[in-house]
Amino acid sequence: MKPELLGKIGTTLGKTGSDIATFALGRREAQRGADAVSLVRVDGKVSAAVLEPIRAIPAITEAKLLHLG
Repeated sequence: MKPELLGKIGTTLGKTGSDIATFALGRREAQRGADAVSLVRVDGKVSAAVLEPIRAIPAITEAKLLHLG
């Protein structure tokens, strides 16, 4: 993942009133050059509408909202 991408995600979430609480980064496969995968945990509750501006970031290929208990 390019460093500026995390900044774009944080800025986009901030515009929706959410902040990044934790961020985890890995790869789909354990080899150099494989697609990056990240899990972004945010402060507070968010609606599915928060995904639209995230999906609009060109480097994002997929975004899902997960509620973990």
